[in-house]
Amino acid sequence: MSPKKGEKSEKSSPPPTLESIMTAITALTNTVNNIDTKLDNAILRVDKLETHVSNIETKISDINTNMSDVEKNQDFLSSEMDLLKATISEKISSSDHQSAIDKLNSRITQLEFHDRKYNLLFYGLPESDNTDVVVRGFLKDKLELDSTYVDKLVFVNSHRLPGSQGYRGNYRTQPIIVRFALMSERDSILKKTFKLKGSSFVIKVDLPSCLKSQRSVLEGIGYRLRQEGILTRIRVFPLKVILETKSVSDNVWREYKVE
Repeated sequence: MSPKKGEKSEKSSPPPTLESIMTAITALTNTVNNIDTKLDNAILRVDKLETHVSNIETKISDINTNMSDVEKNQDFLSSEMDLLKATISEKISSSDHQSAIDKLNSRITQLEFHDRKYNLLFYGLPESDNTDVVVRGFLKDKLELDSTYVDKLVFVNSHRLPGSQGYRGNYRTQPIIVRFALMSERDSILKKTFKLKGSSFVIKVDLPSCLKSQRSVLEGIGYRLRQEGILTRIRVFPLKVILETKSVSDNVWREYKVE
């Protein structure tokens, strides 16, 4: 049949070949496979992410549990510390433990007393860098001891006490402390201290701090009693210092009771 007037004749395209169809199918298959692979990789990554998130949540849970345990332990330790403090306070305040502490302090004072008995304190001596020379000169000039004897005295050491130690009183300088090697030499000097009566110099036996405080108080009381015409003397023992008095007409020394 011939085409009508005014119409264009259409050319029919050739049918696809089997080869082109197979090529198209292969390309489509590859595209689908690539999509499947990417999807599998995405699913795998999602699974790993979910696992990671799960692990984090587990660790957070463990941390919260541990924090709770720590807080419980802190509360327990705090309670134990309070209990321990209360127990220690109770024990210290108890008479048995206080008695033990008192005995220990007494023992320490006794040991310190025996250690210090080789020491003498020299009050009123002038300032000098060489305390040995000052003390030896003082013994020769003020106590009138033989020069040769004084030169042979064995001082273990001597030094001036710092401002925070020793009782300075009305003296211009801190006392010099001298440790003697021999008790006999220390005693020979003490026997001559009567020559210092009325002077500005004083020699005293060194004592533990607690006994030194007692002696200072009793010295003040003794001074006032002597103003009243009463004779006084101070005696030192390992654990106490006492003041004894007697009247001019009485030959008996009696301990003065401090009120």
